[in-house]
Amino acid sequence: MRHVKCLIISLVAFFPLQIFAQSKPMDDIDITGLWKGTLYNDSTRQDYKYEIGISEEKGKLSGFSHTWYNDKDYFVVKKVKIKRTAGKIIIEDVDIIAYNYPESPPKGVRRLHVLTLQLQDSILVLSGIFSTNRTKQFAPATGNVKLQRKNDFRKYSDLMAHLQELKLDEKLSFVAKEIALTKQEEDKILNKAAPAVISSAATKSGVKEIAIKAPDKKKVEIKPIAESKQEPTAKAAIEAPQSPIAKNAVPAAEVLTRKNVLQETMFFKTDSLELSLYDNGEVDGDTVSVLMNGIVLMAKQRLSTNAIRKTIYIPAEMDSVELVMYAENLGTLPPNSGLLVVRDGRDTYEIRFSGDLQRNAAVILKRRKK
Repeated sequence: MRHVKCLIISLVAFFPLQIFAQSKPMDDIDITGLWKGTLYNDSTRQDYKYEIGISEEKGKLSGFSHTWYNDKDYFVVKKVKIKRTAGKIIIEDVDIIAYNYPESPPKGVRRLHVLTLQLQDSILVLSGIFSTNRTKQFAPATGNVKLQRKNDFRKYSDLMAHLQELKLDEKLSFVAKEIALTKQEEDKILNKAAPAVISSAATKSGVKEIAIKAPDKKKVEIKPIAESKQEPTAKAAIEAPQSPIAKNAVPAAEVLTRKNVLQETMFFKTDSLELSLYDNGEVDGDTVSVLMNGIVLMAKQRLSTNAIRKTIYIPAEMDSVELVMYAENLGTLPPNSGLLVVRDGRDTYEIRFSGDLQRNAAVILKRRKK
């Protein structure tokens, strides 16, 4: 019995040490990267898609967040500040970078997260609570957050797509690191492919040098070659048939025979808009042509996670513009779908479109009345 008591006492003393030994390394784990998951709001009782990109520079953490609202109709991108203290990861809003709300977002409302880092089934997880500050117009909101770190941060990330569009993605340390590693690999490949340079080093003693006599410089007379006429052969020459022109060799060849389906109407205020095209979801080879008021603006663009950009200039007297996304194919996963990001000055709008071989995706841009 005495031995059993000693064993129990030893186990009780051992377990806290084990817990401490397991939890302490978590404080040293690198948390930079893309984190994706959900944010639950206690007031609305809804889950929202949520992403955070965490960066580190000179020991200081920072990053950006992305939230979808109203079932992916509206989004907001924010700059956040991050710190680790007492085993917790504190994330707090700093400023709004981009949004597509119909109205300006509420001023002075900031979200504060208090999260814990855990390892669940070999996956790093950030989970915890959030709250917002009280303002004159808004009461505090509360809820919880659960995020998982994603290794392939460029795949299916709305945050990364928006940061790339805003030219802010390289401010994240893990993106800059990937770019540097890619450049190193490219340099290695180029160095391997470069021909070896043979130096004219002095010959070792005992080895005879072989002198190569330079050829005599003689003036060589070049006689013109008599022009020969090709006689027709007895057999009739078989002329190779010309390759037929593909049915859709011309961009948006059948645009007039397809029905235009309105995806969204957007209001703009500046005379120049920057358009960016992405694949919507899995990259499957979707190719589109974009027409502006019936004129091809972007021909046969293959959509991917990398932005395809075009700036359009709208005359002051023009009140509206029609953009048509014409499906050149259906990719491997029909229909042809994509993401159109429109940047109007400091405002950014996101429009998801879908079309097929019978329907075009149309977007109406209207000038906002002053």
